[in-house]
Amino acid sequence: MNKFFTYTFLRRGIFFIYFLVTIIFSIGLIYIGNQEIKANKLFEANRTTYSNKLLGCRQQLNDLHSVFENNLLQTINKKNIRILCSETNKFRNLINNLQNSITIQNNITSNLLHESQRLLSIALTIESDLDNSDFSDKQILLYEGINQYSKSLKSVRKLEGELSHINTWNRKNMFFNKTRPLIIAFLAVITLLSFIASMLFRQFLTRTLKNIKKGTNEITKGNLKYRFTHIPTDEVGVVMSDFNNMATQIERQTKELTRKAEELIKAHRHKDKFLANMSHELRTPLNAVIGFSDIIIHKFERLKPEKNKYYAEKIINASEHLLTLITDLLDVAKADAGVLKPVFSEFELIQTSKNIISMLKPIADKKSLNILFNGPDELYINADKRLISQIMINILNNAIKFTHIGEVKVAIELLECNKVQIKIIDTGIGIKKSEQVDIFKDFHRVETSLTTNYEGTGLGLTLTRRLIELHNGQIQLESKINKGSTFTIILPLKNC
Repeated sequence: MNKFFTYTFLRRGIFFIYFLVTIIFSIGLIYIGNQEIKANKLFEANRTTYSNKLLGCRQQLNDLHSVFENNLLQTINKKNIRILCSETNKFRNLINNLQNSITIQNNITSNLLHESQRLLSIALTIESDLDNSDFSDKQILLYEGINQYSKSLKSVRKLEGELSHINTWNRKNMFFNKTRPLIIAFLAVITLLSFIASMLFRQFLTRTLKNIKKGTNEITKGNLKYRFTHIPTDEVGVVMSDFNNMATQIERQTKELTRKAEELIKAHRHKDKFLANMSHELRTPLNAVIGFSDIIIHKFERLKPEKNKYYAEKIINASEHLLTLITDLLDVAKADAGVLKPVFSEFELIQTSKNIISMLKPIADKKSLNILFNGPDELYINADKRLISQIMINILNNAIKFTHIGEVKVAIELLECNKVQIKIIDTGIGIKKSEQVDIFKDFHRVETSLTTNYEGTGLGLTLTRRLIELHNGQIQLESKINKGSTFTIILPLKNC
């Protein structure tokens, strides 16, 4: 699609053409209106002239009638006849002038002019008869002429009365007659433009909808990378931009759903491994309890006291291990359910940490490991003492378990913003970087050739993370294979 031929361009172009046609039509109407105004003024002027001339004709006709009635009919002489001829000639000239001012030819003015000419001829004949005829014939001719003049004068007066009703000005070019072709042309052009505009809009919108349909088909087929590249700056462009945003959102959500599905599958696998490990971890102490109890029951009388004591200690150790497993499971379940609530109280962290180190030192001594401590002489913290102790025991116990040579170090430091940092550093087998992301997740246990010989359910770090989060703290891990691991715990000094 041409980037210049946009919906806005088409709409504005058609609007401009409509506007141009309307302007031309308006100019045409104004021009015709001005011409009609001029024609009306001319018509009014001509009608006024006609009225004045008609008034003059009537006045002259009245004078002619007065001369005929008062002079000629009373006394027939040359003077009166000449006056009658003069008045008749004036009347004929006025009629002739009146006819010349009328643009529409009609029978009334023609007949009137003919009758006025006839009046003049009769008057001239009477004058001629008066001069040339004998006395005996003169009387007869004069009476016949006067009689004819009287009849003709009546005809003239009758025709003059009809002059007021004739159309005196050519009004063929009336306003409507002039504007009718322009209006028809305007309507025809507007109709044609509307048809062309509808076809262009239809073609443009059809092409746009086809492109959008193509995009939706691509998304439906799974091509989530499909985007519109040439986006116009109009309403259609807004739709295309919304489509691209929608496709981006769908792609992002699809990736997120895929990632979560993979995590669920991975968590399901870890759960299966966890259940298998847990089954093994629970059976081992239970089998020890059952086995040693059975020996004591059946061979109590034959065994020496030292041997019975040894078996009893094994039963106690297995029971304590079993109790620890069950406690961890219950604590994780409580934390998930929101039932496990820390009981905050102020206690001295340094001495608590030293007590935990003393408790675990025998385990480290068996492996010839040193446990070092570094921290201030005294540090009070507002937290749940039992849960903080469990956090340190879990991480410190793992450090001792996975370290064969070297040392384990506990470092406590007061940070800014009323926070305390606890670092537990070992020189053990380390954790791969790919495993560090998932090590705190549920049911996860690092499975390598280095860890297959170690007991454990994978609950320790999961529970540790939950207990730290209950204190609004955070835990971080840095580790390298065969070089050791560093667990960093950051806790607030006070919890509100």
